[in-house]
Amino acid sequence: GRNAKATGGDVVVAARRRVHLAPYDRALRAFRYRDALDSALSTQRADVVHSLLDELVARGGLHAALAGRDAESLLPLLRHLTKHITDPRHSASLCGVAARVLDLYAPVVHTDERVRDGIALWLPLLHLMMSG
Repeated sequence: GRNAKATGGDVVVAARRRVHLAPYDRALRAFRYRDALDSALSTQRADVVHSLLDELVARGGLHAALAGRDAESLLPLLRHLTKHITDPRHSASLCGVAARVLDLYAPVVHTDERVRDGIALWLPLLHLMMSG
């Protein structure tokens, strides 16, 4: 039985515990980069989001995670960038992400006021960081 003690001649097999992955890790393992980013942003933990963004860059999946978003799905990322782009620990990687967001969404930024306002908050900081 499970609770019985092993005697001298018994073979003891170590039970393998299943590793429970966070939703963003499960999505990342399944190459669902957009879902992984959305899930990481929903945690509102900066370390999780930054680690995931770094992993997406390393895998070449940042474009897939960012592309094809509407205003509602873009706003959490814009809020995160606005809040954390000045953090010296992550400013270099977040500047790269912000530049990619601008590349993808600059042509349509004027269509939604919330997106335009969200980008307007960190755009001057991005210019300052990229020039200095």
